[in-house]
Formats: sequence, structure tokens, C-alpha cells
Amino acid sequence: SLSNSGTVIMGKTFDIGSPWIIGARGVADQNGDGAVTFSIPMSVSPNTVGYLEAGAMSSFGVDESNMLTILIM
Repeated sequence: SLSNSGTVIMGKTFDIGSPWIIGARGVADQNGDGAVTFSIPMSVSPNTVGYLEAGAMSSFGVDESNMLTILIM
């Protein structure tokens, strides 16, 4: 997302704002460990600030990470 104004996604409050996209999907193991790889589109201008936040869905509901601020170089 290019916003950190907060939004509700799947019933859970996230720190990132609208508009947002699901950039990648992955699966975690029984320990909750997983990895996701994604690419920043070439059309994103240098010095663009963006926000990244991970979410996970389980039988207990949706949980989210802390928001990370990223700077595209």
C-alpha cells in the first residue's frame, strides 16, 4: 500500500491503508514459519515510500504483523 492510514481487511484492522493488494500468498509450516517472495513492479518510481504488512488466516481467524515502511531505491 502507499498509505499507512489503516483499514479493515477480512474483519481485522491492519495498519496499512487503502488501496491495498494481496501481493503474494504462501503456506506456513506447523511452527508458523513460512517465506514469500515478490517483486516490486518496474513502473514504481525511485524514492517511492510504501508500506508492507503480512496477514495470516487460520482456524482462529486473521492475524497481522507490524507494518514495515519500505523505500524503493
